[in-house]
Amino acid sequence: MDASTSKPNPGPALPRSVPLPKGRVLTVRAATPADVDAVLALYRSMSSEDRYRRFFSSFRPTASFVASWLSAGDRGGCSIVATVDEGTPSAEVVGEAGYVSLPDGSAEFALTVAPAWRGWLGPWLLDVLVDEAASRGVTVLQAEILAENRAMRTVTMRRGEAVLERPDWTVVRVAVATTGRVPPWPPGERRRRVLVEAPGGHWRAESDLRAAGYAVATCAGPDRPGGCPALDGAPCPLADGATVIVCALPPGDERAAELLAAHQAHRADHGDAALVLDAPLAAGPTAADADLRACRTGAEVVRRIDRLVIERRARS
Repeated sequence: MDASTSKPNPGPALPRSVPLPKGRVLTVRAATPADVDAVLALYRSMSSEDRYRRFFSSFRPTASFVASWLSAGDRGGCSIVATVDEGTPSAEVVGEAGYVSLPDGSAEFALTVAPAWRGWLGPWLLDVLVDEAASRGVTVLQAEILAENRAMRTVTMRRGEAVLERPDWTVVRVAVATTGRVPPWPPGERRRRVLVEAPGGHWRAESDLRAAGYAVATCAGPDRPGGCPALDGAPCPLADGATVIVCALPPGDERAAELLAAHQAHRADHGDAALVLDAPLAAGPTAADADLRACRTGAEVVRRIDRLVIERRARS
């Protein structure tokens, strides 16, 4: 379902308020055109480094840019602001967040928090944004984040992110779920899909597979926050929608065999993903359809997975 045409469902109502010391109140509410000047003031309070992390350049937002961003709700997206005191348009804006629809049916989000309010406000703004997205039928939120932006990476990692792309060594594109702890694939993703379960969400051949036309999502598997649902006997949305599942846990990790067995038990009812091993198992039989350890280059990995996909399609 496209994010721009999905019908709203009953969801958490805005505004939301939190009492603060000295009788103040922090309120998160939908943005309005009257917030343009206050959001401009928020951006102007940012250092050049902060602006670079938010906009990937030294860009200084203009009133027209802010007005367009705050009107995302008119185009199937969402824009919210966090204000201090009465939550009126004249109150100080100390944070903002929003998302815009993407062609694949997911949405792309960004957020900003004033320097003095960093810590808990960023994660809370994302929580509110996630709830609002879910209430509108948006299942996946994506973000492009600079690798050096550790604060933002921490926020998305704690939500159980999956890495969808690494355009270069400085940038990572991640996805977070709006319901549950594992994001599904974007609704409009039509490419062959490879789920990689590896420490830190990094795998040696992910860029080669993406260059070959595969959609690749990497996650930390059992090390992800909240654990791996497959090991708990629960469905994993990424596994259910995958063409190939690669288990690349560290050598000797006892959970690798458990994870492969869990996927093997699940795949009869949730698709027919090929199971691939790219690390030695500590013990126990393997449920893998192929082993990539003999592949020395990314190109060899791509060729092996290409053959595996063709073979499985021929048998289906």
